Amino acid sequence: MSFSYYKLPYGSQTINLSKSTFENDWLSIPHSHDCVELMFIAKGKGELSFENNKQPLYEGQLILVNGNVFHREVSDKKEPLTLYYINFSHPAIYFEPNLIQVDYHNFSINPKVLFETADYELANEELNYRNKIEHLIQLLMIDIMRAIDFKPESVEAPRHSKLYPAIKYINEHYNEKINVRFLANLVHMSSQHFARLFKQEHNISPHQFITQKRIDAAKFLLSSYDHSINSISDSLNYSDVASFIRAFKAFVGKTPKQYKNAIEMTEGK
Repeated sequence: MSFSYYKLPYGSQTINLSKSTFENDWLSIPHSHDCVELMFIAKGKGELSFENNKQPLYEGQLILVNGNVFHREVSDKKEPLTLYYINFSHPAIYFEPNLIQVDYHNFSINPKVLFETADYELANEELNYRNKIEHLIQLLMIDIMRAIDFKPESVEAPRHSKLYPAIKYINEHYNEKINVRFLANLVHMSSQHFARLFKQEHNISPHQFITQKRIDAAKFLLSSYDHSINSISDSLNYSDVASFIRAFKAFVGKTPKQYKNAIEMTEGK
């Protein structure tokens, strides 16, 4: 998978602008963001899974996904996806339902033109190139907010927590090896103080929180895709399948196989 990533100023916020091209060497795992994600499909086709639903992806779509919604992009192997993403540094908007395909035909600027312009400006870095990109994105966001039933984000409490940078890191890297000392350093605390405060706020330890994220991702994959237990274990960075099965059963009360069988029986497969 080829990937490019840029941080750009946006008033008091930061825009995370990225571009991804799917290749056969990359496995997309379920993930979520703490803010709304804008996704534009520049090329190819595939599928987006979220909340036990599947949305076909094809060239020209502009899609919004709510913050904190587990989702996963899967690319067609013959026509691989090229996608552009925009994420803001805090949740500026939220909406219902959790995924919206936006009709942009009456917008001030075509998203394809915007992202192609951003590619050029970031590659050439001509005078005021960042300001130009910021201006184009402002136009796009105004048109989007006029097109959907957007609401000001009112749930800001998690961002006021001293632990927020650590929580954000876990949400984005839960399938990697993470130790408490590293998380504590992110929030400038001792490991002991961090673990104690984490338990006070979340009623579980940091290790249990990370495991819960991995198990939630495993449940998503088991319910949405025909992946083997081994491949799910590997994608979630477990040392071996037995460790994954033990952790899954401890949190869910069933083994991964029992969980998947129960879903298939419910769906009549």
